[in-house]
Amino acid sequence: MYKYTVQDRMQQLDDLRIALQSLIPVVLKYSLPYTDEYEAALVNIERLLSAGFNHSDLIAISDSIPDIVDRHRDWEAKMLEQQDDGSWAFPQWLIDVDTLIQPVMNLKSTLRQIGFY
Repeated sequence: MYKYTVQDRMQQLDDLRIALQSLIPVVLKYSLPYTDEYEAALVNIERLLSAGFNHSDLIAISDSIPDIVDRHRDWEAKMLEQQDDGSWAFPQWLIDVDTLIQPVMNLKSTLRQIGFY
């Protein structure tokens, strides 16, 4: 089993910082929820990068970052909107945000892990 090193964790935190910096303007553009949570996480990540951290800090950061969409069984169907031509599609805000939130969700999940096989 490979256990993440401090350098690995610093890179993961920095990657998460960059991903949040990309996500926040789009969340603001569409007036979506969780802006405060994303901005607070960004401040905390910057603090951890400069002051140091332990695994509990990483879990706390992970726990503080919500997904923009409540992804549960059949969540996609509830997000579809009928288009002018009668077809159904995801709203533009979801398309724009989803490409940016996925790296954030993946990185926040990685912070909870000790390592991998």
